[in-house]
Amino acid sequence: MIAVVIVLAVDVMMLPKTYWQSEEVRFGQALLTFDPLQQQPEPPAYPLYVALGRVLNFFVHDPFFALLALSVISTVAGVVITALLATELFGDTWSGAAAALVLYLSPAMLIFGPLPNAEAVAMALIAAALLALVRGNAMWFGIFAAAAVGALPPIAVAMLVMAGVAPAISPAMRRVSAAVIGGATLLLCFVPLIEAIRGRVGYYVFTNYAALKTSSAAAGLDGRELVLRFIAHPWGSKWLSFPLLIAAVIGFAMLCGGRFLNRPSPVEKPASTLAAFAVAHLLFCFAVADRGDGVQPVIPSMIAVAMFAAAALSRWPRIAFAAALVYGAGAFVYAWPVLYDRHRVPSPPAAAMRYARQQLPADAMLLYEPSLEAWARSSRFSIAPIRDFDRYADQKIPLFVLGDGGSTMQHARIFFWPDSDAYGKVTTNRYRVVSLIPFPPPVRYRSLGGVYGFERTSDEEWRWLAGDAIVELPRLGTRVASVRLALPRDAPIDSNSVNINGSTVTVPRGGSISFSFPASSILRIHSARSFTSPRDRRTLAVQLLSLEQR
Repeated sequence: MIAVVIVLAVDVMMLPKTYWQSEEVRFGQALLTFDPLQQQPEPPAYPLYVALGRVLNFFVHDPFFALLALSVISTVAGVVITALLATELFGDTWSGAAAALVLYLSPAMLIFGPLPNAEAVAMALIAAALLALVRGNAMWFGIFAAAAVGALPPIAVAMLVMAGVAPAISPAMRRVSAAVIGGATLLLCFVPLIEAIRGRVGYYVFTNYAALKTSSAAAGLDGRELVLRFIAHPWGSKWLSFPLLIAAVIGFAMLCGGRFLNRPSPVEKPASTLAAFAVAHLLFCFAVADRGDGVQPVIPSMIAVAMFAAAALSRWPRIAFAAALVYGAGAFVYAWPVLYDRHRVPSPPAAAMRYARQQLPADAMLLYEPSLEAWARSSRFSIAPIRDFDRYADQKIPLFVLGDGGSTMQHARIFFWPDSDAYGKVTTNRYRVVSLIPFPPPVRYRSLGGVYGFERTSDEEWRWLAGDAIVELPRLGTRVASVRLALPRDAPIDSNSVNINGSTVTVPRGGSISFSFPASSILRIHSARSFTSPRDRRTLAVQLLSLEQR
């Protein structure tokens, strides 16, 4: 009960003021119109989660509030069930409460648990499936495992692995019974999805979903950074995560005492099954998860780590509970900058769209970056992806770009939350800075070749130019064109000489340069040097920061 009160108080006090991530907007839209082909919600559709949300929304008639309420209810249920699961393993309620606190007061769950997304529901169902597994109840294991997959489909592989090793725990956990019950329940969960897309499952999953993942590949991580993000960062800074992970290793050894401590242990098989679930899901995340989603993809695996960490002190239950409180306090302080900002003020995308509704003309065209598509679709404006920027070079309509990041363009409006270690390591690291950028006719242009798409950081945007690029300017009757070029500090060349229609300038590495030249309808840009990007094998020469006719 103490653990429930603590977690509930923290979650309720820190509930978000608005939607934050695009997937949350899509979930809210799905409560009104379930249409996966229109990304309501995004793949893989989360049918059970949407169904539960729609039930609540029937009574409150507010999708945002309904999803928040669902997350809070699921968090309370998850704390109780996780504590029962740990108590079943350790034989002591204090140790059970400690495991629940370690999990639900971790930075990952503090940040993602109270949001209008599927994590809280899925974690409660995963804990329920694990509890049924430990108790040897095949029927309820199959039901809860299938329901967890229906709420959060990416855990399907890990659940299949756990179902495969379940019979090793108890003779009652027969493969056939668990598989049949789970399969039937899962089919019921996905009936609305199958009906909605009417036989186009293959096209939807392998085309649309793959395209979404590819669009965020630039945010990817590899090697040591990826291991740290998926293993350590869910638990906070190194001063929080490393001691906890060490305790988890010790706790796993203690639970598997028959093998490691030369004495029999009745929980060795359940511990091994927990570990199999966590490892299977982590490997799945390493293989296919979106690297730009922060620690969110690996949250389901955290339940096993929390159990093992609590097990390290399970011989001293009250000390385990006290240690969990100390860890929880440190994790709350670490996550506080994110929790406070999202509770106090609207998220940057929400603030940008509110400003757009109030200040932009009704006939404005809004070009959106991929991560902000859901926000753009929720607006009243005509919209198009930012890759269509070149199509509007000659049109007179008001043109604005909704960018996920900063901008140095004149009259751009920037909406942001302060940066923090927790935001950069735990979250998607998207949506912290959002820009609403006007593009009047003098700053528009059309690429005829050699100009790559827009890229952006929290400070500025640019488009890479190849060694030879051709740009067409709209005919505005101006005489002078001005351009600003840059070469980043990590470029493999120390400078580059760039010629534009006969005017030459040298761009130094780590700096930018602006210069003007006679305007003409066609600009031919030739760079003396170019290099191949090791990330995506593009041929790059120099960054185009801005282009304007005067």
